Amino acid sequence: QAGILFFLADLFLPGPQLPFNLLLLDRVPHQRLIIGLGFLGLIHMLYVMRKVSLVKISKTWLYLIGLGYGLLCFLVMLAFGAFTRSHFPIFISNWGLIIASAGFFSLIIVAVLIKKPVWAAGLLLIFTVGSVIRTTPLYQGLGPLVNNKASVAIAASSPKNSRWGVVDDIYLENFAAISNRDSITGTQFYPDLSFWSKVEGSSGADIYNRYAHVLLSTTQGNVPLMLVAPDHFNVALNCTPFIENNFDFLLAAHRIDLPCLTLNKTTSYPYINFYIYRVGH
Repeated sequence: QAGILFFLADLFLPGPQLPFNLLLLDRVPHQRLIIGLGFLGLIHMLYVMRKVSLVKISKTWLYLIGLGYGLLCFLVMLAFGAFTRSHFPIFISNWGLIIASAGFFSLIIVAVLIKKPVWAAGLLLIFTVGSVIRTTPLYQGLGPLVNNKASVAIAASSPKNSRWGVVDDIYLENFAAISNRDSITGTQFYPDLSFWSKVEGSSGADIYNRYAHVLLSTTQGNVPLMLVAPDHFNVALNCTPFIENNFDFLLAAHRIDLPCLTLNKTTSYPYINFYIYRVGH
């Protein structure tokens, strides 16, 4: 409970940051902190199961408390569902799905409180699998990633040993790696000091000496390196020796007008176009 309150305080309360900084939580994106809250919630549920098993009250009161609290949770989740449906309709807009999800999860809480741990664990397992079965590669495979028009275009327009960079859009950062090409940008799993020092020498070491997402940027002008987030830095896309000597192709979601780039291929989707550029003349 203390861990949950500490995470919530980091998320929502202003004031001195020293306690959080000492645990390096200032380096943790909020999305990751929410994952931590979810894990603590699972541990907390096991703790509650254990404590409820020791409670000595009549079954009638136990069921009344469990059902009452479950109903309260159901109403709260409906309120959150209505908010999400209103503000993020692409995420969820179906009232039937919102009601079913809130009701099913409330049943898990009721099962915990009325001393039915096996039922609670079984319902949680069903809920967990049902939540992800249509989205995770474990169940869906990698088809949407490797068998799409952009990946096919990358494979068709370049040899396997070609060196690729992604421009401006972090959602595309690993498309080249997915297509079995040498991805210079993307997720950098360790600091590659000797390579990125070619951009700005050792003066930029504070920026590139980190695990990070790396992109080429068309918006930072002549600033060679820019730290965008604690785990993300950009490299300016200009016709410099670094770009021309280290990249063969670039992938972008918008047109780029630079003398050292030649448009090689365009792939169109209903809401986005992909542009593949060859570097050099």
